[in-house]
Amino acid sequence: MTAPEVHHLFHRPIADHSFSADRQTLAVAKDSTVELYGRVGNAFKLKDELKGHDKTVTSVDIAPNSGRIVTCSQDRNALVWEPSPTGYKPTLVLLRIARAATFVRWSPSETKFAVGSGDRVIAICYFEEENDWWVSKHLKKPIRSTITTVSWHPNSVLLAAGSTDAHARVFSSFVKGVDARPDPSVWGERLPFNTVCGEFLNSSAGWVHSVAFSPSGDALAFAAHDSSITIVYPTGPEQPPRAVVSVNAQLLPFMSLIWNGEGEIIAAGYDCEAFRFRGDASGWQLSGTLEAKARPGLEDAREESALNMFRSMDLKGKVKDDTQLKTVHQNTISTVRVYESNGDSVSKFSNANSYPPLNAKMEFPDPVHSTTRALVCSQDQRHVGDETPSQQRDTPKIPRCEPRIQCHESVQAPPQSVVTPDPHGRPSEAPSVPASATAQTQTISVYGSSAEQSHRVCTAVRMVHDICLQSTQTYLYTHRANRLARGPMPPASANPPPTAAVGDAHHRSHTTTIEPPPPRDATVQAPARIPDPSDSLLQNVSNICTMLWANSQRSRLEVLNVERLAVEDMGNLLGWAETVALGDYDEWRAGEDAFWCVFETGTKLCTWLGVADGIQAMAMLESDIWGSIYDA
Repeated sequence: MTAPEVHHLFHRPIADHSFSADRQTLAVAKDSTVELYGRVGNAFKLKDELKGHDKTVTSVDIAPNSGRIVTCSQDRNALVWEPSPTGYKPTLVLLRIARAATFVRWSPSETKFAVGSGDRVIAICYFEEENDWWVSKHLKKPIRSTITTVSWHPNSVLLAAGSTDAHARVFSSFVKGVDARPDPSVWGERLPFNTVCGEFLNSSAGWVHSVAFSPSGDALAFAAHDSSITIVYPTGPEQPPRAVVSVNAQLLPFMSLIWNGEGEIIAAGYDCEAFRFRGDASGWQLSGTLEAKARPGLEDAREESALNMFRSMDLKGKVKDDTQLKTVHQNTISTVRVYESNGDSVSKFSNANSYPPLNAKMEFPDPVHSTTRALVCSQDQRHVGDETPSQQRDTPKIPRCEPRIQCHESVQAPPQSVVTPDPHGRPSEAPSVPASATAQTQTISVYGSSAEQSHRVCTAVRMVHDICLQSTQTYLYTHRANRLARGPMPPASANPPPTAAVGDAHHRSHTTTIEPPPPRDATVQAPARIPDPSDSLLQNVSNICTMLWANSQRSRLEVLNVERLAVEDMGNLLGWAETVALGDYDEWRAGEDAFWCVFETGTKLCTWLGVADGIQAMAMLESDIWGSIYDA
């Protein structure tokens, strides 16, 4: 076969790598940085280094058309690097995850990217022109463990994901306003966000290391830790697949795979070399390796007689080639990427290894030529099953707002009749949070018979939702009143004050004493930069997040890490609001644990907002619940 092109970059692990469309730029994840190499003749030379993460970078991907680079890290953040004449400018992405980000890939349309995480969610990230930031929606159910890999369907809507719960799943990541409605396919027709189009279990319960759609998108392949590769051929929505072929190779596990047309798969992993599989829906088999095992000097060593070999061992205390593998790579291959292709056919691919001891090699073999040696393997065909689509859950869009939040004096929000949706979207009349927690006289119990318990749990959850809603309204009213009390806003072109503070980016668990509102002059118009409180908890929290982000942008030149702190707070706020407002009724009915999760989340939200009435109301609600338990 054609000799591979090998590049020694450094002596550190390579977690991931990606090439630009013209193959002149190579991005390599190295520790907590991403190194950019430029092609100079037949070699790659270091030309830039992207520093923005404070922990290990786990994945990197370059968008072929725009040239934007996305990275994710164990620091729970993702960065989008925009090319500019002066270099790459990073933009922080609002992932809203509490564990490490593990894997990231751009969609073929380059309007979205998916980030897998150890938080049992996949963040589908897209750009909001209105707010000039990258936001995310979460694919959650039925994921039960860390996401190890993701792969996009050619239509940029379907997403395959592998995880450590031994499942490969296909989700719909349709985002209204970002994606065009996809054409019907074998994976489904109506594809609202978080629809599960397929769920496939590895027969040995091994971790799924890699997933990939075929070029047509009509087949899915995934590699698991039991050294198997499984190819799934779906039939249609809510129907069993027409074929599920599993190839169990007598090799070490594969870590990454790619398709070469519709009839060939190239996979590599712990055996430190790439193998090829060939077949179709009727059957697949391992057809051989892509590497020639000879190295200079190896054949000469093998031709030595036994006498000369033992004589060499006796004189020198060693033999040749006793510590070096016969493969080009000397350790596990963690990533295989397409380097050059012609339509659906791959003409060259790259791979890199990332486990010590390392030589950090980049290899570009030609898959058209292979050895004639064939390996026999067993084939097993199983039906694994699928899952019914889950309900769509949309997070409301965050409107534009640019306030300067700095004061925390308190002003009572004007009384109003609050109409809030219950956790399932049905409108219901909900009482406001009382002026004092002592006014809370209703006793709530989440225990009892099945029907009674369901009713009580839903009532308690609705009360938590109402308390949180009123707290967010009070928070927004307070800041609007403070803005009015400080006088008219300066023009937008005015320079910000030199003593900029972090403001809400450092806002934690202080409390706010609520006082009666001052008389409001009808001739004074409310500042446009403070959003109006709404009757939606998610909308109010989104408005607060907009305020946090605007404040961090004003203070980023004076305050260290203010953007990172703001993003952490925004992620917490949106996560808490989603838990309270988008709860699962079935989980509440299953037991009180789900309710206490909602209750604790609501308490965290009210504590962060610092609204004294909300904190006291939550404490009173908890006291009433526990009091009813003791009375029982």
